[in-house]
Amino acid sequence: MSAAQSRRIGAYDSGRRGPLLLVTAAVHGNEPAGVEALRRVFDALERLQPRIQGRIVGLIGNRSALERGVRFIDIDLNRLWSARAVRALLAADPAADNSEQREQRELLAEMERELAQPASEVLHLDLHSTSGGGPPFTVLDGRIANQRVAQCLPVPAILGLLKNVEGTVLDFAAAREFPCLVLEGGQNEAPQTVYHHEAALWLLMQSMGMFEELEGVDLKAMRERLERSVKGLPPAVEICLRYHIADGERFTMLPGFESFQAVRQGQLLALGGKSGMREIRCPLGSILLMPRYQGQGADGFFLARIVDLVA
Repeated sequence: MSAAQSRRIGAYDSGRRGPLLLVTAAVHGNEPAGVEALRRVFDALERLQPRIQGRIVGLIGNRSALERGVRFIDIDLNRLWSARAVRALLAADPAADNSEQREQRELLAEMERELAQPASEVLHLDLHSTSGGGPPFTVLDGRIANQRVAQCLPVPAILGLLKNVEGTVLDFAAAREFPCLVLEGGQNEAPQTVYHHEAALWLLMQSMGMFEELEGVDLKAMRERLERSVKGLPPAVEICLRYHIADGERFTMLPGFESFQAVRQGQLLALGGKSGMREIRCPLGSILLMPRYQGQGADGFFLARIVDLVA
């Protein structure tokens, strides 16, 4: 993929007013599965030409990092979306932008163009994947609207991220008061991750009323495959601890951990500190989420507890 490629992966509508499904992928450049899933969905839409209600748009988040296969070039693009950070970006001289600020400025302009168009409702879906293994799951803020949208997908939901991490796309949507889901589809390079993203796209389009059934797309099989991938997992968990990797820390997650793995109090999870040899043990019995097996990023891992979603 060339960084000169259009940021827009695709857009599709039938000229019939309805909801807007705004989808971003590769906000982290080492997470290409969402881009491939969107390409598959747009290829199918162009081939099938269904008369949907509303519009779906797919955008690449960090083109330069995607080209290099790295999480980011200068700074994590998924930490720049607080209302304060967005205001600062728009007030600043574009000539002084670093790589991610240039990406954000362009992405924001594309998003604003779509959000300015009439729509019966808006949903922002941000496609991600993880460096460690594990099942697909959604990440959302605690607003009731988000929780209800999350229940349209048969995968676990994670609450509490905004209390622990500032500046994700969830912050941007919260400030604009429309629902946003982050879908973590699985491990970055795993083939099933692309499928999980693709299935979620079709199922969300259906749940938003863009269509009831779609000839040529097996929605039942997609739902069943997602259900099998998360069998036995709780419907929702809430983050209760984030391990922040300090500047200069040499962090190494021990091998073999996956998201939604149960961990016990005192269990050795990682090594860290300036020496890279300080033992990092689990402070409480909990559920492990998103262990870091990549070289970039300040989130070592998260711990969570089981909670209920709204009815």
